[in-house]
Amino acid sequence: MTCAIETIKLTHRYARLEALKDLDLSVAPGECVGLLGSNGAGKSTTMKILLGLLRPTEGRAAVLGHPAGHQSIRGRVGYSPETPHFYPFLTALETLDFFRRLSGLTASAAEMEGTLAAVGLAAVAHVRVGGFSKGMVQRLAVAQALLGNPDLLFLDEPSSGLDPAGRVEMRSLIRRLKARGTTILLSTHIIGDVEEVADRVVMLKAGRLVDVCDLQTRSALGVTARVDGLRPETLEALRAMGLHASVEGETLQLAGLEPGQEPAVVARLVGDGARVFSFTPMRVSLEQRFLRVMGGGADHDDIGC
Repeated sequence: MTCAIETIKLTHRYARLEALKDLDLSVAPGECVGLLGSNGAGKSTTMKILLGLLRPTEGRAAVLGHPAGHQSIRGRVGYSPETPHFYPFLTALETLDFFRRLSGLTASAAEMEGTLAAVGLAAVAHVRVGGFSKGMVQRLAVAQALLGNPDLLFLDEPSSGLDPAGRVEMRSLIRRLKARGTTILLSTHIIGDVEEVADRVVMLKAGRLVDVCDLQTRSALGVTARVDGLRPETLEALRAMGLHASVEGETLQLAGLEPGQEPAVVARLVGDGARVFSFTPMRVSLEQRFLRVMGGGADHDDIGC
C-alpha cells in the first residue's frame, strides 16, 4: 500500500540553522496524524516541504505516491495555513470562488456554500472578509482547503482564534473528514484537540523526531504502586528497562511503560523480594507525555514559519 506521506532522511537548513534533521515519517491513507512540537521544532518547515513550497536540503519526501509538490497531485491536496490572508474586499463565497478558479477546480456555487456551512460560515457567505474576526478567517482558511474534496489535508493550527464552541465544531469536522477517508496531517499547540481526533502523534524537537505515540493502542503508560522492601538495585533495573521510576516512602511511581509491559514490572518487583500491596495503572495524558519528552523547554524559532 502506497503511503499518503513518506519522508526519508528529510533535512532542511536555513543558512547555518538546521530546522529539520533526518526526518523519517510515514502516514497511511485515511490516517489522522498530529504533528506536535514547541515553537521552532520544525513543524511548519515539514509541512512546507511536503507541499512543495520548500525544497529539502537533503533526503526525500513523497506525497500520494509522487514527489512532494508534483503538479499531478496539487488538486488532491488541501492546505490551511497557520496565518491565512485573504482579500478583504471579497465576500467569503467570492473568496472560495477565487481559489477554485486559481486551482482549476470545479465546484458549483451550491457546493461552495455547503463548504462554508461545514465550517460554520453559512450565515456570512455574502459578507466581506475584511470584517471577519480572526476565528472567522481561520474557518475560511479551512473552507478553501476543503475545495475539491482533497484526499490529503494539511491543517496548520486550524483552531487558532476559535472560541471553545468553535474548537468543538472543528474537532467534529475533522472526525467527519476522517470518516470519509481523508488523510490529515494536523499541526497544533492545542494538545487536547489532537488527543481527541488523531490516530497517532509525532513529536518533533529541534528539528528531530523524538517520539511517536499511537493513540489508538495506548493503554496504561504509568503506574502508582504501594511496595515494601524495594531494593535500590531493583529501582535501577526498572530504570534500565527505560522507565521513569521514583520512590517516596512505600509509593513507587513509574512512567513510560509500553502497553502490556505491566506484568514484567510486577514480576521484576516480586522476583527481587519486594512485596506489592497495590499496583494501579494510570493513563498518562498526551500533554504529560509531551512535556516529559520536550523537557519543558522551547526550541529555537523556526525561521520562515
